Amino acid sequence: MWKLATTPLLLLGLSCLGGLALTGCDAGKEPLLKAAQAEESGDYRGAAPLYEEVCNKKSPLCDAAKRRQARLAIKDAWKAFQDGKYRDAKITLDAAAASSDPTTSEEAAALAANPDLLAGLAFEAALAATDKEGQMTAMEKLAKEPTALAPRAKEWLDKNRPGMLLGQAKVACAPGNAGSCAELAKKLVAAHPESPEAKEAASLAAESYKRLYPKIKDVENLLIQRVGVHDRDAKLELCKKAGMSEEDCAEKYAGKAPGLDYLEKFFNQKLALVEDAYYRSHFEKRWNAAAIGEYDPEPWAKP
Repeated sequence: MWKLATTPLLLLGLSCLGGLALTGCDAGKEPLLKAAQAEESGDYRGAAPLYEEVCNKKSPLCDAAKRRQARLAIKDAWKAFQDGKYRDAKITLDAAAASSDPTTSEEAAALAANPDLLAGLAFEAALAATDKEGQMTAMEKLAKEPTALAPRAKEWLDKNRPGMLLGQAKVACAPGNAGSCAELAKKLVAAHPESPEAKEAASLAAESYKRLYPKIKDVENLLIQRVGVHDRDAKLELCKKAGMSEEDCAEKYAGKAPGLDYLEKFFNQKLALVEDAYYRSHFEKRWNAAAIGEYDPEPWAKP
């Protein structure tokens, strides 16, 4: 971070202000001195119009005042950034980036790319969001990133996420839901295991599983039959390759398993009754595996 030198111009100002009268002195020296004093005290907003006043007085010190005024934006942005006012810092930096002073524009670009500033802007945007699920997702992302905002995002999550997830779980665990009771309860228990919300969500998930268990077992049995269809079709192909007629092969093996069209339709009907997106997705993947003859029994615990 550059340090703005003020001594030479301050001396000029003091030499002019040494007497009571300013006759014959550069009229820009007085506002320049006041601007420098305001800047040194951290009053960057107060210093800016004083630097501008130097130019309004047609002072030969105008170019120097302009450079100082431009670089004030960087100091102002740094102050806003350090005070946690990230949006204010970004607005100031956007203006400074257009400066004709190369040092100012370069430093504005560097600060604008600072990971902590970017995280701060994302944090402020998340706080202002009305979409609660999107808000939680943004905070979860921030909590994982190695920035100064991660602890604040984690604090927000510890305070707000348990209740939000429990609210979602209550909806998902009810009969006729469109979400996943199992996944939401698992996420809540993993993230906040000691919270009362986690215990309630686990209880809801257990009740949901108990209600769905008979339907889950029905679908599981259909996976076994799907493997049977695969094996039957494989034997039919081997039979035909061995030289037997299609009719003889069909007579030998066709009755060994139900027809695929019927089985697939029945599977989809039974799967739709499993009112939890997690279990349905799990079964769909295993159905595809069963279609190529792969089947690993799932040890569904009896509730």
